[in-house]
Amino acid sequence: MVRWLLVLAFVSGCGSKAPPEAAPGAATTVIPDTPPTAPPELPPRARDDLTQAVSDFAAESATPPLGDPAFLVPPREAELDWINDTGAPMQDRMERALALYDDSKSIMKRYVPAAVAEGADTPESLFWSEAVIRIFGRICTVIVDEFIPTLSEQDPSYATRMNGLTKMGDGAFLMVRGSMITLNARRAPLESRRRLAAAWRMHAPRYGGLWRADRCVQLVQWVRDVVTSEKDATLRADLEAVATAFGACRGR
Repeated sequence: MVRWLLVLAFVSGCGSKAPPEAAPGAATTVIPDTPPTAPPELPPRARDDLTQAVSDFAAESATPPLGDPAFLVPPREAELDWINDTGAPMQDRMERALALYDDSKSIMKRYVPAAVAEGADTPESLFWSEAVIRIFGRICTVIVDEFIPTLSEQDPSYATRMNGLTKMGDGAFLMVRGSMITLNARRAPLESRRRLAAAWRMHAPRYGGLWRADRCVQLVQWVRDVVTSEKDATLRADLEAVATAFGACRGR
């Protein structure tokens, strides 16, 4: 079985087992406002250049060469549109998107020891956290809006695949939880926290087809808990939008 189909049996890595009563509806994702662009301001990389650069960076055991600034920039919004290009073969898009996701997650984890040692979340770890949110959100959209609607409940693999979807939801659930803990702890610079909240604001609607309704309620509560203690107006506005998006999630 090709690797991208196996995504329905993998945990996102940040995650029960009853198949859903009904598969999520097709092509219903709406993406609002664009978050601020990450510095430095470099031209968007083409898909193959992007995936190769991130792959090379993931293979490095130390900080990448400072002489190559493009090597330091996580995937940005304008560089990820190809994942959701329905005019291109889904298998090819998913293979490349999953490789990019795995590499980005590896890089994100590389910065965690430094963050722990410094007692604060590093800008690098949060930049790559944003990238993971963006890439995984786009993968969710392909699976929920494009792939799941093609499945038949009579297919012998249906229950396994839907169980995989549940595992994806478990992983995404923990991603949100981790982000809310980061935002509430306020250990990172304000701009970094704003960027993390903005990434969730843009991509929260993409995740909505992964969760049961009760989980959507829990997510909204987590976000609102952060809003209650947050003084920055920009962060509060973005998190309110995230809570609204999770409150409207489709459930399963």
